[in-house]
Amino acid sequence: MPRKPTAHVQHELLESIFDEFELWEKIADGRLLSEVVALDPSRAWPGATSRIIKHYLPSGKHIATTHLITDARGTVLHRHAKDFLMYEVCLWE
Repeated sequence: MPRKPTAHVQHELLESIFDEFELWEKIADGRLLSEVVALDPSRAWPGATSRIIKHYLPSGKHIATTHLITDARGTVLHRHAKDFLMYEVCLWE
């Protein structure tokens, strides 16, 4: 199976797409299903945890990936979009 076409985009553009499609809100309120695919100690924040999370539509289609760093209390220290899949094209930063 051939790989999906991809396009490298600036961080600001990817974040604006997340804002435009209200992806952060959909992740927070559970409209998108989320799966942690990598869990490691944060290198930037001692004692914090770094997670790579894939997000899915209720149908099971993967549409986005995010990076989240939280402290021991669960407070979000850092978050950013990693990719957004739109139809058959993947935009990534």
